Amino acid sequence: MGADLFSWHSSIDYIGAGLATLLANTSVIFVAVAAWVLLGERPRRTTMVAIPVILLGVALVSGLGQGDAFGVNPVRGTVLALLAAMFYAIFILGFRHSNDEQAPAAGPLMEATFGALIAILAIGLVGPGIEFGFSWPSHGWLLALATGSQVVGWLAIGYALPRLPAVETATIILLQPALTMLWGTLIFDERPSALQIVGAVIVLTGVAFVAGVRARRVPAVP
Repeated sequence: MGADLFSWHSSIDYIGAGLATLLANTSVIFVAVAAWVLLGERPRRTTMVAIPVILLGVALVSGLGQGDAFGVNPVRGTVLALLAAMFYAIFILGFRHSNDEQAPAAGPLMEATFGALIAILAIGLVGPGIEFGFSWPSHGWLLALATGSQVVGWLAIGYALPRLPAVETATIILLQPALTMLWGTLIFDERPSALQIVGAVIVLTGVAFVAGVRARRVPAVP
């Protein structure tokens, strides 16, 4: 989770919040591959066909060298967002497994949080560095973000994962990248190029398709 957060936040600097979040949600591809390699769940042919289409969308989002592509460095942002997707897939598989007995969600969430804290500290000490100074109201907003969308949101996700049918979970979680692109446009004035928008639509459609196919194969926990 720590590696996921670091890669994702770094990608936002290069390609914006909307596109970075969209690309991070290609984690469904890595989940499908991991399920094949680790669990022997061979993907359906339709899923194998969808993956190259998603990668085409990713290429379009990266800008393909366009002068009007949105982002300071769209290619670097795309690579970092894909790394975030890979790390997130690894995390979500373990997080779901830790909740497979419908244990209280707070326990695994606390352990994952401490693990992410240690990882971020390690990355910060050997990487770009961490600023330990405190400033107001900047850190006040960070605390509100941490307790709101992170703590409360992840408690809700941890509770819901083993209790909802997988198809509903996959569909609902896909609202995140779609809405993030909307908020990025309305709040931060992020303006992806026409090709990047086309790529975003391709990625979102492909991810929704793969998530739906996988979800239909995963039975809900009674």
